[in-house]
Amino acid sequence: MSLITVCVSNLLDIASVKDVIFPKFAGQTSPIVEVVTAESHLMPTLLFVEASAASAELIQASDGFLMVIDGGIGLSPNEMTAWHHAADHTIPRTVLAFNVHSSRADFDEVVAIVERVLEPDAMVRYLPIENDDENHFAGIYDVLTGDIHDYSSGELAIRHGDPEHMSLTADKREALFDELAHHGLDDDNLKAHTLGMPLNIPSLERIWKSPDIVSVIPVDDGVGNDVLLDWVKAIAPRWLPTIILGDDTCSVNETRVRVGLCIADGFIRMWGQPDTESLEIRTTSGIQPLVLEYESTGLIIAPGALIGDVVKPLNRNLDLLAPNF
Repeated sequence: MSLITVCVSNLLDIASVKDVIFPKFAGQTSPIVEVVTAESHLMPTLLFVEASAASAELIQASDGFLMVIDGGIGLSPNEMTAWHHAADHTIPRTVLAFNVHSSRADFDEVVAIVERVLEPDAMVRYLPIENDDENHFAGIYDVLTGDIHDYSSGELAIRHGDPEHMSLTADKREALFDELAHHGLDDDNLKAHTLGMPLNIPSLERIWKSPDIVSVIPVDDGVGNDVLLDWVKAIAPRWLPTIILGDDTCSVNETRVRVGLCIADGFIRMWGQPDTESLEIRTTSGIQPLVLEYESTGLIIAPGALIGDVVKPLNRNLDLLAPNF
């Protein structure tokens, strides 16, 4: 299972931001969101944290990183530092742009900020479509395929865009095609592209799924949620400790035993299948009861837990060795 850190400005309320991105979890106080997948043991976990709490240790032990940018606030030094920590460790990352329909910065301006201070090669595939009142998004337009992701009815409906959409976004479509071609085509196909040969859309969609593609996605009250979830579900676990049990060792993704390792003060990554077996935490001071604030399949928030503390089944003698990148 993968862990994705979602970095939010200290000027924003995490619960409110979470409600905008995932309306179906509205009212829940936990900063953790679990994404349902067909295979429950691969369920990705999203952890929403303020930028000041997005430590280098937490980010390094994550499998993906999302930066939430409010168009009315912009970016703080803490957020920029957190982003560059993720970039330094080549962690897959994406920007979520919200509150860009009626705020100080619109979507294009947020993209310009991202390109200037975070990621000069950030790509844009999806453009916001405002509703008639211009105070919310009605959907998003897929520049690559020409499809509209329409949320105006409250449910997602995907349909092909009008010729007008194609015409208005022709420059952005051409720029995206060129960026994707240079990013992922082999030399022969890239040469054919530069000579004016048409590009194959499915091949560009495969390139788009590359984990090192960095993009900016517009989100608003559930709009864009399907695109975000596709990205989340594609994040593969990269930070996998080794379980040491006597003379035997194995990766945490190869066992059903419920184990965990504290990756930042108060945050414990978990692996294995949740069950009724009691857990304890081994600290530098010895074995202690595990006191939980929030618990999910992939993460436990436990005040007082320190980096390196190990969570394990009661009276089981095992250890966890963190990966060394």
